[in-house]
Amino acid sequence: MNQIYLSPAVRIRVSNAAGQAVITGVVPIALLLAAILIWATSLAGVSLRPMNDLGLISVLPPGFFLAAGLLTCSFCLALRSRPVNNPVLLLHVGILILFLYGTPALVEQTPRIAVTWRHIGLIDYVMHNGKLLPKFDAYFNWPGYFALGAFITQIAGLSSLVSLAAWSNVFFNALYLAPLGLIYRSTTRNARFVWLGLWFFYLTNWVGQDYFSPQGFDYFLYLALIAILLGWYRSKSVHVLPIGIIRIQFQRMLPRAARSLEGHRNDEVSMQSNPWQRVGLMAAVLVIYAAMIPSHQLTPFAALLGVGLLAIFNRITPKSLPIVMAAMVLSWTSFMAVAYFAGHLNSILGTVGAVDQNVQRGVVDRLRGSPDHMVVVHARVAMTAAVGALALAGVFRRLIAGYRDVSMVLLGVGPLFLGLAQYGGEMFLRVYFYALPALAFFAAALFFPTRARASVASYRVKIGPQRRRGD
Repeated sequence: MNQIYLSPAVRIRVSNAAGQAVITGVVPIALLLAAILIWATSLAGVSLRPMNDLGLISVLPPGFFLAAGLLTCSFCLALRSRPVNNPVLLLHVGILILFLYGTPALVEQTPRIAVTWRHIGLIDYVMHNGKLLPKFDAYFNWPGYFALGAFITQIAGLSSLVSLAAWSNVFFNALYLAPLGLIYRSTTRNARFVWLGLWFFYLTNWVGQDYFSPQGFDYFLYLALIAILLGWYRSKSVHVLPIGIIRIQFQRMLPRAARSLEGHRNDEVSMQSNPWQRVGLMAAVLVIYAAMIPSHQLTPFAALLGVGLLAIFNRITPKSLPIVMAAMVLSWTSFMAVAYFAGHLNSILGTVGAVDQNVQRGVVDRLRGSPDHMVVVHARVAMTAAVGALALAGVFRRLIAGYRDVSMVLLGVGPLFLGLAQYGGEMFLRVYFYALPALAFFAAALFFPTRARASVASYRVKIGPQRRRGD
């Protein structure tokens, strides 16, 4: 029998490759299974009686945090696998969603947010009476979510959605995964970059606006709309400055900055489609926005800001889309929500531009409470600041690498304009929520500033110097 002779150097390489394959292939699965087992075992002994103002975290056993640590280590090892094992990474993200958002549903017998019960009551009213009371409750001026809830309750044969409301956080966050992944995938070719951005998004989504609410449902529509536009309607133009006199003046005043801004490495991915598919996708965009408008007061304006900035800075091709969207949302507010605006118009317009009052109600007034509650508040402020700092560092690192991720920058900056108005003292929470996809993307960019190593390697093989024999 013929034997193949391998030199010592080749044997070492083969041995290292085999060891690397075990570390990035077998070990992550083993750690993942251990994390699931420890997490499931730890929840059996949770008692809610000693809970304090720290919330659920005050009664979670050490096993929960050990399981979360093992899951994170497993994800980091799986992220290093070559080639990228997308199913394994998807499984990790799914388990993370279950850990973070499913634990309350498993240990608490009822939905944990008080407003959830109000939403269930509104759905029950629509279901049993078949009508709305727009002058009685402001929610009935945007009844889309409640009508949909009543429809689902009836076709499912349920008496109410109480049994499902506790799992709405898991359901909504699972829905966010596909459009959010498409947004990231259309912005970078690096699959590891995409998965790390998704991981950061779920780790830092502390706002709690993804519960059983119109906000949670509309946020999915918001992500889906942006994903379609960036995936299939991304502009190929290198000009990112507004057309006309603004760009001309900018180029005259700051020519070097203009050249730097408009000269960038292309790491974006545009999905292929034929003309009929593009017509269908644009129809889907309009249907999504039409469903968004009657379901929530704020999300349509956040979407309008994002799409408007993308169109102004030449990041998407349908330049007239923001005009159509503005006409749609203004039509609803002018005709269908008259009962609400007739009594609240002065209070709404009075907060526009009053930044000091908005900061007072949205930030300062929230920095008070019991000592335990203050720990939670300061932790949230610190996390928000940390995410912002990581994202800013990621932006600069991408700039140094030669990339101009203008689309993601615009999606991160657009929600800031919402801070000029007030929203029951929660506007800054919503600003963070709408900006979080971009913040998570740039936080991941701090670790993956360049393209996937495989594509760079293939590029060097094609046009680089010839390798020596024996290399």
